[in-house]
Amino acid sequence: MNRPYPLYEQSREYENMREMVADCGARFADRVAFSYRTRPFDEQKVTVTFREFARQVEALGTEMLARGMAQGHVCLIGKLSYGWILTYFATLSIGAVLVPLDPEWTADDLAATARTAEVSALVCEGG
Repeated sequence: MNRPYPLYEQSREYENMREMVADCGARFADRVAFSYRTRPFDEQKVTVTFREFARQVEALGTEMLARGMAQGHVCLIGKLSYGWILTYFATLSIGAVLVPLDPEWTADDLAATARTAEVSALVCEGG
């Protein structure tokens, strides 16, 4: 039996991450893409619309391109945060390979994995 699936009928295919982010930024412009608290007990949440997120991904991706990070292997070390997500999408948007690493690993394990992955750039959260 061939039944229609409305969700699949509305789906889109994209050539790359950059195209998907730009399209979602336009289609869902003023909808909230992310909502988070800067600190766990803050009363106010920070909200980011799809349009804002697309612009931030584009800006970070542009800077990454200017720094020669395209087509390389980019290591991302940090705890899951809005900045981590932004870097994740920007890295994939410029055509680089993302190598996410756990900040809880030892320095030796991080270094060994980065060497094995032939990482050409490192992005990590400040602390």
